[in-house]
Amino acid sequence: MDQEQLSRLEYLEQQARLLDIKQDDRKDYTDTVNQNVDKFYSELEESPVFSTWDGNTAKLVEDYTLSEEGCKLDDILEAYKDSALNSGGLSPAHPCHLGYVPGGGVYPAALGDYFTAVTNRYAGVFALAPGVVCLENLLISWVADLIGYPSGHAGNLTSGGTSATLIAIATARDSMPIKPRDYERAVVYVTEVTHNCIAKSMAVLGMRDSITRQIPMKGISTTMDVQQLQLQINKDKKDGLLPFLLVGSLGTGITGSVDPIGEMADVAKEHNVWLHVDAAYGGFFVLVDEIKCLYKGTERSDSIVIDPHKGLFLPYGSGILLVRDGHKLFEANSLTKVDILQDLKEDSHMEYSPCDLSFELTKHSRGLRMWLPLKLFGVRLFASALEEKLLLAKYFYHKISAMEGFVAVPAPVLSIVVFYYDAKDKEKTDQFNRELLKRIVDDGRIFISSVTVRGIYHLRICVLNFRTHRKHIDLCLEKIEENMTFLKNKFNC
Repeated sequence: MDQEQLSRLEYLEQQARLLDIKQDDRKDYTDTVNQNVDKFYSELEESPVFSTWDGNTAKLVEDYTLSEEGCKLDDILEAYKDSALNSGGLSPAHPCHLGYVPGGGVYPAALGDYFTAVTNRYAGVFALAPGVVCLENLLISWVADLIGYPSGHAGNLTSGGTSATLIAIATARDSMPIKPRDYERAVVYVTEVTHNCIAKSMAVLGMRDSITRQIPMKGISTTMDVQQLQLQINKDKKDGLLPFLLVGSLGTGITGSVDPIGEMADVAKEHNVWLHVDAAYGGFFVLVDEIKCLYKGTERSDSIVIDPHKGLFLPYGSGILLVRDGHKLFEANSLTKVDILQDLKEDSHMEYSPCDLSFELTKHSRGLRMWLPLKLFGVRLFASALEEKLLLAKYFYHKISAMEGFVAVPAPVLSIVVFYYDAKDKEKTDQFNRELLKRIVDDGRIFISSVTVRGIYHLRICVLNFRTHRKHIDLCLEKIEENMTFLKNKFNC
């Protein structure tokens, strides 16, 4: 290497060292960010829960394009705070967010993410971060105990319910086994209110041509009719098809209904069908003693998905997959060790590596964001917050049912209530409720959503944000009644 190259190397080292921020600068940066965080929290409840965006992408690109030279953090945050980057749309942390499935994002989880990002431990291979992987496995085992899975289970902390479902279905496919030549005969059993992550995962796995049976729902409960399920499987087997996957829900995202998992487990066992439980929304309500009975039979499922970014109020990006027979999960996801890891030694103390239990290879740790809040607050506090949400949903249900003209069926099992105003004419009823939703959302103080169940357009609330309390439900009821009065005059009903 000649002198010119050595000089160039010395210059580049000086430049690269600027990326390694010194202690005083780190403190200034974190202080600046914390000031913005404090301002966000102080203004949260008084800010709109939803607002429309002007859609000016051209200005956004013009103002925030990257440049060769850097900028001051104060200027960047000030611009971000007051810009189109941070305006419009939904505020998921807001206590009046009652649409979709809110979570809220407890603050200590952000601290866990912060420390995880600073230390930047690679969490894909046990031998490279044994403590980090052990922490994740501790959390997985804790959830397995809640569900009732026996020893020998395995699981993975994922980015959310959809990636967890993808891994579960791939494991089911390889364990059955279902080969590509069988895809057109493989049958999946769901209901009208099963989450669409099942269909999406099947498509991503190349199983789009498999057969999906929507099993009728029982009465007004929107739960799977197990008798109809049994009849359908018998018919499918007689017709030469391959019953493959049965999906039960512990809290559907549409109505919050809970399928009879124990009865479904009996059918799955009889016909050698993989029983997968979607508990992404409802799984952590098992912490509430009064409704533990709803989870009976879940321990017999083959796999289950639960989202901590729902029922444990973590920030988005937290899902859990559990498989009762952990070896099946390992067999479906493990690969021969790659060359750059060939010198890693294995011993009897090593646990499964997360990269052998998922499609992810490069993986950051998702454990601290979940463990830190649970350890700091204690599990009982989360159980209390979840019980409050159950009671708030019941409170809303009784209040809306008492308003003349509203229909709220079925009664909430968990914390979702679906309802609509009955204008005594289907077309008028549909128009009335669509406009009611629009008026409430456009007001900006309450955000609710809608679903269509059995061909009827419903309004829907989901009470799951840890910041949501009775006064927010009362505000929602107030806005519904206020706009209902206006629309009754408009529609002459």
